[in-house]
Amino acid sequence: MTEAWNGRPPAPLDQVEGWHWLRNKGGEQKPFSMEWVSEDFSDAPTEWRWDEGDEGDGPPDVFAKYFEYIAPCPTPDQIAAQIAEAVKAERDACAVECDAVKRRISDCDGGDPHDKFMATVGAIQSAAAIRARGETA
Repeated sequence: MTEAWNGRPPAPLDQVEGWHWLRNKGGEQKPFSMEWVSEDFSDAPTEWRWDEGDEGDGPPDVFAKYFEYIAPCPTPDQIAAQIAEAVKAERDACAVECDAVKRRISDCDGGDPHDKFMATVGAIQSAAAIRARGETA
């Protein structure tokens, strides 16, 4: 059985202001984002709350009754960094495969030495070109 939500983001995010995804208990509606904020006049742990904008504020215990926590909302910079990391990892994986092709060509017996050399150079150049690509649009 899963532990009941206490109305706060998971630690250590419960001590950092930021946006999070929530949904109504039972999941009848689409998830929505809500800002987790602290009171300016206090640093006590009980002074953290959900900011509902024009609707007012909500203490964690009230939110725990009516909503379910999903996950933190990444910022645009965090999303961009995750995408850049994924693109780099994919390019590295492709380049590693080119390196493997180069090794397989080098390990081959027979055939025209010039063709073998040119194929090896092509694999090396392909790996280098993949690794050197700039940002994707």
